Amino acid sequence: MRLFVHEMFANRISTFFSLDVIVSAIVVLRFAAAESARLVIPRRWLVLVATLLVGVSLGLPLFLYLREAQLERSPAAAQIYGNSPHAAAANVRLPKVTWKLYRKLS
Repeated sequence: MRLFVHEMFANRISTFFSLDVIVSAIVVLRFAAAESARLVIPRRWLVLVATLLVGVSLGLPLFLYLREAQLERSPAAAQIYGNSPHAAAANVRLPKVTWKLYRKLS
């Protein structure tokens, strides 16, 4: 472990990479903690374990999956973000040219 930490900060490039990963992990864990508390997401501890054991590449997608599942499961949680998780996308106005292309491709 001591050698691993030494190599993490051996030069400028490895220091930058190490700090980038550490800061990203901290941000993901803080965001997951705040959002999990607000939406009452079950098994939110899995995000912490996944981030610490594997990294942000597993922790963030796992959290987003758990969050989306909670929004679909709980009407009260979905009201925080609108009537559905995709409410913002439903209100988008597209130009007529886009609609014509969409109809042609459908």
